[in-house]
Amino acid sequence: MDSLWMAATGRQLRKDGFVILRTHPEATLKGLRQNIINYFLPADINWPFGSKSEHLNQVTLAPALRIFDLVTTGKPARHNYAPLSYAGISCLLGIGLWRSIRWLKRLIRHGGGNASDLTIAFAFGNIAYLSAVLVFYDFTDQNRILFEVFPLLTVLLASLIVVAVKRRLLLNRARRFGFANGKVGV
Repeated sequence: MDSLWMAATGRQLRKDGFVILRTHPEATLKGLRQNIINYFLPADINWPFGSKSEHLNQVTLAPALRIFDLVTTGKPARHNYAPLSYAGISCLLGIGLWRSIRWLKRLIRHGGGNASDLTIAFAFGNIAYLSAVLVFYDFTDQNRILFEVFPLLTVLLASLIVVAVKRRLLLNRARRFGFANGKVGV
């Protein structure tokens, strides 16, 4: 019974959203802009999940979270922007898209794929879906869903590190055997 009620509510909210989009597109664009800004902020902003009152845990963790947020996203304590987050998340999403497309092309051409590329495609697909929900639809559960996205971004970061280390090792090995920049040494 609850799911029927939720489905009906969802349909009505969708209809209302389209009416607002048609009659007041500037309000929709303002909401999208704010959702994008919130997407790049650390997930612990507005602790706990949008509450305005201070809690004992919030007060206790505040100094550590300020340092953590500055190191991981570049967010200064008094400002609501995170420059490292913009660059880092955009880079990781680009790498995830590139690896996912590469995996899909290999799958179509050769019929089989490796597990690491499948994992990257899975992580990227989930990030893309959750990000679209956060930016286009949801404005209330940003923090909760970001806690779901950040571990997947960690998978993409780990993949990037592994690829970079493997390429560096291959380059060093090639140089050791006389191959530098694709040329045979004399």
